[in-house]
Parts: sequence; C-alpha cells; structure tokens
Amino acid sequence: MALQALQGLCPSMHLACRLARPCFPPKSTLRSSFRSLKTGVKPKLCIAKASSDFGADLEKDINESTLAVDTMVQEISKTLFIDTATAYVVGETATAAAFQEAVATTVKTRLDTLNATFLPIINSYIESVDENGEEQRDLLGVLLAIKGQVLSQLAEQLPPEMRVIQKALEASSAEERMQLLRTETSSNSTPINPGSLAFTVARMIQDFEGADDEDAAEEIADRGLLARLCLLREELRQLADEADMTPWKKTGSSGDSSDVNVEVMVEGEDGYTSIEETSGDGDARTAAGAAAPTAGASPYTALRGVPAREVSFLKEIMGVASSEKRRSLLEAAFQGNPKPINGSGGNNKSETSSNYINVIRPGAFMDCIKALQSEMLGPQYGYGTETNQGTLVRLEEVWRESILVLEDIAGDANYMP
Repeated sequence: MALQALQGLCPSMHLACRLARPCFPPKSTLRSSFRSLKTGVKPKLCIAKASSDFGADLEKDINESTLAVDTMVQEISKTLFIDTATAYVVGETATAAAFQEAVATTVKTRLDTLNATFLPIINSYIESVDENGEEQRDLLGVLLAIKGQVLSQLAEQLPPEMRVIQKALEASSAEERMQLLRTETSSNSTPINPGSLAFTVARMIQDFEGADDEDAAEEIADRGLLARLCLLREELRQLADEADMTPWKKTGSSGDSSDVNVEVMVEGEDGYTSIEETSGDGDARTAAGAAAPTAGASPYTALRGVPAREVSFLKEIMGVASSEKRRSLLEAAFQGNPKPINGSGGNNKSETSSNYINVIRPGAFMDCIKALQSEMLGPQYGYGTETNQGTLVRLEEVWRESILVLEDIAGDANYMP
C-alpha cells in the first residue's frame, strides 16, 4: 500500500462546491445514485497477474475491497443527505468542509482494514462511473474524495523517507525536487540521511523491476512511476556529487572489485576503439545505498556486480554512433519492447546480444552506466586519463539520452541542464 500511496492525490471538489451553494434542497437522486454503486455499476477491473502465494487470496481481497468502497460511499451519502436536508430546512449552507470531514471520518475508521486491492478497485469504479457522465457526477466526486483521503492518510503513516519521496514525486519541476531534497537532507531539526533515502528509492525500483536477471519483471504496472523513481535516484546521485560524498568510489561491501571483463566497442570518427569494462557474475548489484547508510556516507554504493542483461545492452548501445538511433533504442527498451541492435561493431557481438534480450530494466541500466563510469574513473584506468576519454564521453552521452527518455516516459520536462 505504501508504494501505491506515492501515485499522487487527486480528490474532486465538485460535489463539495455544489453543496456549498446556498439553500439547495437535497436531491432525490442523490442517494439513489450512490446506491447504484452496488447494483448498477460494473467496474473495469484489471489487476496484474498475482504471484502463486497471493493468488489464492486475491478473490477474497477483491470482494473485501468492493464491500469497503460500497460501505464508505453509503455512509458518506447518508451523512451528506442528512446534512444537506438539515441545512435546507434551517436556511443555511451545507459547506465543503462538512463534506471533507465526512469523507475523512469514514476513511479513518476503515483505513487499517484496507488491503492492497483497494486502490485498484476504487480506480476501476472511478473509471466506470466517469463514463456514465453527468447522471452520476455526484458519485464520482465522492469516489475521488475517498481515494484522495485514503492516499493522504496513508501518507501520514509513512516513514520519513517515504514521505520525502512522495513529496519529491509530486514536485512540479526538477528544480523544486532538488530544493526539496537539499532541504530535507540538511534540515537542522530532523534531517533525512541521503543514504537511507537513496536506499529506499532503490528498493522501490527493484520492487518494480525485480532484483536480479531471473526475477526481472516482464510487465511493469506503472512505467511512468518507475521512470520518476529512476530520475529521483539520479537526482540523489547529483546531490551526492554536490556534497562531495565520493559517489564514484567503486567498492562492494567487502571492498573487493568485480572480476568479469566485458569488452565494449565505441564507434567514433576513427573507427572502433576497444576497452574492457568490469561486471559481476549475473546480477549481484547492490542497490543505491545498500551498504548500511550512515550520516556523511555516499548516498549510493557503486555496484560490485553489473546485471548481465543490462550491461550487454549497454555494450551494444555504446557501439551506436547516432544519438538519435540510441535514443530510439533506449525508448523502446525502457517501454518494454527492446529492439535488436544491428551493426554495432563486428567483434563485440556476444551470446547475450540484445537480439536475445526481451526485458531491459531502466533502473538496472542506469546502475550499469554509473558502475562503468566508476570503473573508468578508478585507478585501473588511470582515473579518467586521455586513453579512455572517448569511452567516458560516450557513457555520459548515453546517460543523458537515457535521462531524456525517462523524462518522456515520466512526463517530466527539463530534468537537468
């Protein structure tokens, strides 16, 4: 429920504004329209494929959530009908505040009993009722208000890191998000540890994508939210750079380096240049801040191992000279439809070529870029000497192109200069 609570608040005040108009008699259709939720509205329900452990209880949870929505609407409609009738009799105005109070009180009494299917259920009802137009507009207003209150009250119960993440995801611009992050991580009262914040974001990304190659999710419930989370983690990395937290240091929890070499062919004006990058066995990546975050520590830990699927894709993307083509390939991959990359440079074809890849995880891919940048800036490659400047430039280009693609998916413009 906590992850769903980050999807934003969208309560409607339409019904409240209507009730605030002076001396409206209670409409006879008010309660009947609410009763139609139970008898006349069929929700357009689409719940993602459940795991075997959850599947057995899925129908039970759906029924409980449906009953919860119906019960809350009935209680609110009864309260509104009585309040409106009373106000009409005494010549007063039923206020918008009274409507919000009725919704908040009803939600509060049931919040702890709601299960993970509640938001998908109420979203389905909202979609169905919305299609019915004006005849059920009052019902739509109540449903939206219930959803808004559920999300709002859930947010109040979130741990500090999750509340900051929620605010960041709701920010209207990159500048607003960065200001929020700087404020929250340097507050004189209760500052949020950047490492803890980055770790939480990374765990959320892994919840979407799967933690390793074998667990990679083929279906992403909300790619827009995943893209915003990936952008937020990049902002946390930028914040680490600003705070001089040595984010490029590439060590795992034991301080050891990876030992699997991946040859990358970079296409340039003088043909292809070969370098060797380091990756780990399979997907041993440590998420941002996975080492126990402490005050003053880097807000993320460079990867000890790079996911094989994503590093193979990065290797081939690096071999594409055209920025436009790279962006097209990145967009297809991040949207869940990776395309084969042809003509990426003769000798750098591998058994794990993207021709055989059907899932590319945006978060894992961004991890690969940072891990390889870290390696190229480390002692093994002379701390970014001229011999590998071409590769570093190409990595930076791919990173920025990835950011632009994530912006498009997230609907977020002007992420970074």
